[in-house]
Amino acid sequence: MTFSHRILTYLISVALASSAYSASVTLLGVDGGTGDAWRTSDVSKPFGDLDGIYGTDGYLIAQYPDGNAANLSQPTYATIGLIQGGYEGAGAENHQSSFDDVLAAGPGPVADLVAGDYWVNNNTHHSENNFFSITLSQSGSFNLGVIADQTPDNPAGLLWESSDGVRVTGPGGIDSGMADLVPTRDAVPDYVIFQISGDVGDEFTVWGRNNDGWDANALGGVFLDPIPEPTAPLLSLLGCLGLFLRRRR
Repeated sequence: MTFSHRILTYLISVALASSAYSASVTLLGVDGGTGDAWRTSDVSKPFGDLDGIYGTDGYLIAQYPDGNAANLSQPTYATIGLIQGGYEGAGAENHQSSFDDVLAAGPGPVADLVAGDYWVNNNTHHSENNFFSITLSQSGSFNLGVIADQTPDNPAGLLWESSDGVRVTGPGGIDSGMADLVPTRDAVPDYVIFQISGDVGDEFTVWGRNNDGWDANALGGVFLDPIPEPTAPLLSLLGCLGLFLRRRR
């Protein structure tokens, strides 16, 4: 087998492998720079966001009154669920941060509304609570964002109601590891971004770590965004290599 054909064989095997999904979750990082502009498209987002708007595929937040349909947009390929947590948002603006109105996404300026959350009683330092689930109805890959740092220091200490760390777990015991949010704590929303792949029926769980600065634990919600199909660059490369080999003949 010639060297060129060995390369072609390798690329084909990689392309085939990448098209078969198996459960995985990877922490991409913490976006501490977007601030309140999570739906403002002319504020660029890190970690490969495609359109400058978080939550393009779906979201669960606590911005409109509890039970309002505007707080939930289910993606076409998964179901977002609230595992536990009491609502605090509209009506509690003095005790919550603010960010873009989810219904007014686009180029800025986008008007701000309350960045509410879902909270549980917790006074055990560094214990974790499971807040949200994402269950796949289609196989695929996507980015998952978790909203944190959504509580100001009003009253004193409330700054620490928001979880000081976030992790995502999935089938087979997979675990993203903990994203530490203590260094970015400033009562301006942070967004923890994970890349997830899975098969139909796979369930992923979002956990928040409690801080002993406040006897409750809370997260602001989750959102889902598309990522480029991993096979597209490979298929393009395969096409170019095939053309190159044909010309050599």
